[in-house]
Amino acid sequence: MINKTRTIGRRTMLRGIAAGTSFAVGLPILEAMLDTHGLAYADGSAIEPVFMTYSWGSGVGNFPGEFDRWTPSGVGEGDAWSLSPELMPLAEHKEYVSVLSNMQIMGPGGHHQMRATVFSGQHRYKESYNQNGAYQGLGSDRASIDQHIANRLQAGSSPTPYHSLVLCMSDVGRHYNSIGRGHSFSWREGFELITPETSPLALYQQMFAGFEPDQPGLTAENEVELVALDAVYESAKRLRGRLGTADQQRIDQHLEGLYETELSIEGLATISCEKPTEPGGSYSPDAASVEPLIEKNQVFSRLIAQAFSCGLTRSIQYMFCGMQADPVISDVGATDGLHLLTHNDLNGTQSSQPEMIDAVATYIIERLADTLDELRAVPIGAGNLLDHACIYVASEMMDGRAHSADRGTPMLVIGGAGGRLRGNVHYKPSDGASDEERNMSRALLTVMDAMGLPDEEIDGGEADSPTSVIDELLT
Repeated sequence: MINKTRTIGRRTMLRGIAAGTSFAVGLPILEAMLDTHGLAYADGSAIEPVFMTYSWGSGVGNFPGEFDRWTPSGVGEGDAWSLSPELMPLAEHKEYVSVLSNMQIMGPGGHHQMRATVFSGQHRYKESYNQNGAYQGLGSDRASIDQHIANRLQAGSSPTPYHSLVLCMSDVGRHYNSIGRGHSFSWREGFELITPETSPLALYQQMFAGFEPDQPGLTAENEVELVALDAVYESAKRLRGRLGTADQQRIDQHLEGLYETELSIEGLATISCEKPTEPGGSYSPDAASVEPLIEKNQVFSRLIAQAFSCGLTRSIQYMFCGMQADPVISDVGATDGLHLLTHNDLNGTQSSQPEMIDAVATYIIERLADTLDELRAVPIGAGNLLDHACIYVASEMMDGRAHSADRGTPMLVIGGAGGRLRGNVHYKPSDGASDEERNMSRALLTVMDAMGLPDEEIDGGEADSPTSVIDELLT
């Protein structure tokens, strides 16, 4: 229980003026904003859950007749199931993790078709999609789940400054080209694909430099300097006097975290595009399409946590890489791009590499675990940000070699969603279960329900339409 005598509003901001420019910086959720149990705001309103999608292309290490290092052992809740080798990086967060196995994509196969179904629940063919970045008219009228949820949230009573964020850890696209919107996992209604942001510096400036006036001719260093937190310290000092000891410490930690991030990003403005040897260098791919993704993910994850905790947005699509993308994960010994690992090299002389796909899949989940660490480190009342998050994790297919909808897709649902998600569940319907029970699009209805935005069904178009949530994942 939280012991407090003062309350303040959730929308309280730290404000200041620097060089004639006014600034407003959001606060983390403080005890003074909450009820005595830390489960709702002091005015009785619920703490709004936040939504994130974590995605990547070309599947995981689950190959019939060879090995399956993705699917957990055991079925049910708690100790009834155990994480698989590829999911073991999530061990510290298992209480928040639910795995969906033996679910099927009830629609056509192929990267583009399955992308549409996995991330929106619908697949259609329309030539008009091509003008928005689609391939051969393959897409969906329905927005991707991150955009659909963002639309619903923004239409509600508490819209955020940013509708949503669409980010990608890797800059590398198909056949070692730069990632573009055609391979994004995020799109607006009518299949208007969204090019993801791949620069932590650009994201930082977008979120925390948005209060400055348009001043042409600024260098990158100037733009970073304009968001210096000195402008809000006096406001923080005044606010501290109204708070208890625990909230004063949270204010200090909040400002310190923003300041440390500012310093690390500020250093990027003068770094060349050479592969860095230390965190804080350039994150661009080198000539071999190798990127420092561990370091880049740490910075992105910190910014994601701050964007959520400051109330700047409630919906983020965070891609490890795009569909059919070819980042080269040299950290695990790979020399070919991810999509090519599932097929062959550009010369067609090398077959797929299942063992390397397994290593890369584990690496992808390790980066997810790092992001969860950052979310869990943000205190909210008696819990943390992960308690109030709903995270949908998926690739567009299970086996990147097969392009078969029958193989399903890797899927996780993570977080507490403010008490709406159960966590620590392995849901696996039997082979003889009904098509509805095994329809993977039920996961989309489930996360919408967890976000307090229930839909009765999704019109699947050329895919089967789901009509029920997965009760086993909900409280």
